[in-house]
Parts: sequence; structure tokens; C-alpha cells
Amino acid sequence: MAAITNDCDTIVKTNLTVANCPAALECLLVLPNAFSPNHDGVNDELRVIGLGISTMNLKIFNRWGQIVFSSDAQNVGWDGTYKGRMQEIGVYVYVLTYTTADQPNVSQQRKGNITLLY
Repeated sequence: MAAITNDCDTIVKTNLTVANCPAALECLLVLPNAFSPNHDGVNDELRVIGLGISTMNLKIFNRWGQIVFSSDAQNVGWDGTYKGRMQEIGVYVYVLTYTTADQPNVSQQRKGNITLLY
């Protein structure tokens, strides 16, 4: 760690290396809990954000248990539509199944809610 001091502040810089640490990779996987696909250029698409993801499958269900979105690619997100129609404002359930680079043979799963807003 290096510290640089001037008349105003002390600035501290440090390097962080994550290696062979599944718990740390787990923390670096994020799926936002709300998005607003209203075409304003901000939060218009819901997608998995993360480091060290080897494989993944994201399924999003509506309140009746119908799958309205499914993707195996981290760079493909949900735009709030199903069969070309914008879905209702509300809460949707997701199931994310994935493996990490550190544990490619261990399937992990997260479940939760996503709020679709306009």
C-alpha cells in the first residue's frame, strides 16, 4: 500500500487481487432488483453483471409462473417484453443458475424478485 500526502488530503491507493476465491466471486455477481425498460437509455435492460461466470441460465417468471424470459448468455438481457409485448409493471421472480471459473463443476443458484417499472 502506498500513501501520498498533500496539503489537503491523504490519498491511499492499494491493489486488490481476487484469485481462487469462490466466495469473493460470489459477491461479484449482481442482478439488479429493479429496472425500467422505458427507452430512456437508463436501466432499459435487465442483465446479469459479474466476474468469473463460466456458465449461466437466467429464467424470469411472471406472477402465474410462466417463463417470460430465459437466457444462457451474460450479454443478453431482458427488455421487459414477452412475445413482443411489453409486460405489466410489477414483481417478477427469477432463478439464476450458474457456475464460476473457480468451481466449474459446482452448479450454484440464486432466486429472488425483480420489479419492472416504467
